[in-house]
Amino acid sequence: TDPSVAQWISVAGGSWNNPLNWLGGFLPSQSRDAHFDLKSSSSYSALIDSDIGTIKNVNLGNLIDSGVVVDVVQGGKVAFKDGNVNVEKGGVFQVSGGEVSATNTLFNFEAGSEFRMSGGVFALTNTTKRAFTLKEGSSFNMTGGEFILSGGIELLYPYGNTKMNISGDAVMDLMSSK
Repeated sequence: TDPSVAQWISVAGGSWNNPLNWLGGFLPSQSRDAHFDLKSSSSYSALIDSDIGTIKNVNLGNLIDSGVVVDVVQGGKVAFKDGNVNVEKGGVFQVSGGEVSATNTLFNFEAGSEFRMSGGVFALTNTTKRAFTLKEGSSFNMTGGEFILSGGIELLYPYGNTKMNISGDAVMDLMSSK
């Protein structure tokens, strides 16, 4: 196995912090990327339910048969720094009550993927030009929580088949560094 990659292996889902859910027991870190490309007949969730520290790269792979939901729940906290979060077909990055902070990180949502937020805080701050990108056929659904983009960030989404829904008690703050 590649020591720079932490591979999720639990089709039943579970806690991000449980070493039994990762190949070889190696958890993701700033120097070990998190990969979710496990094919399954049903979707599964990786719950971030405590402070997991800083992660550089996360790849929610091409999950044609089903999907994975990475969910930052109440009490969960994750920081992304100087990397990429790629969410491919069938993948969902969800914030349902925890805290996500990201610095100089590209969030990329491919067709058939989704960003979902119902609570908590998602804060993306960049000092280099990075983006939160929704590709055609992806979706953004926010019904609660606070979504903050600040610094030199671009929120990119094409017209057409991309769905963007902001409702309920959701707050979106888009701040410029200028």
